[in-house]
Amino acid sequence: KNKIYGYFEDLKSSSDDGVVFKNFDQMPAYVSTQACFDDVLVPKDHVSRKISDTYYKDPSTVLRTHTSAHQTELLREGEKAFLV
Repeated sequence: KNKIYGYFEDLKSSSDDGVVFKNFDQMPAYVSTQACFDDVLVPKDHVSRKISDTYYKDPSTVLRTHTSAHQTELLREGEKAFLV
């Protein structure tokens, strides 16, 4: 993880475009089914939605199966360059 962060830190210092990647490594492990599936266009009948493939805390909350579940949230908040 630190090697990846270091790469983007080095990229920032050698870049003239002003792009700065923010690190978000404390995102919640539980997310809404909306964030985990619907926002990233996982079809309603996709195998990853099955109870055998995803841990459901309750009908609308899951243990996230990928960090992409946070991408739409960060984009809505106005973040443009980030690492999750």
